[in-house]
Amino acid sequence: MEKNRKHNLLSAASCLILVGQSITACGHIEANVPDAQDFRTFLVRDLNSYFGSKLQKNVNVEYELLRNGPTQTGIAWPKYYAWVRVYEGSKLIDQGAVRLAAVRKTEFGITDFVSKTEIRKDAQSVQRIFPAALSPAIVAKANE
Repeated sequence: MEKNRKHNLLSAASCLILVGQSITACGHIEANVPDAQDFRTFLVRDLNSYFGSKLQKNVNVEYELLRNGPTQTGIAWPKYYAWVRVYEGSKLIDQGAVRLAAVRKTEFGITDFVSKTEIRKDAQSVQRIFPAALSPAIVAKANE
């Protein structure tokens, strides 16, 4: 009987820990991901700013999210993954995969960018940055 009681207490404690982590993750996402009406505006603004500064050109960036929602690991900023195409006027000048962090509901920080050219040269570079589940799709896009 004592053994069953200890097992039940451990199971209950484990559930509370898991529930607590889920609540923390959900709260962290809600605290940092922009509201739906602002999401696209903020993401395009920050992608244009990042690539404009990086390339020293006036650019327009189009994106395609590689997952429908954010990825939350621990207490880090919620992450999004996207395939981007960078244009100067109507000319495509770069494209590749980006990892973005949603910050305080007002901005996206671009933490990593791997160009299509880099992915074609070294497909392993994708696995060092992006979740394993996304790697095949990213490599496939680079080889289109």
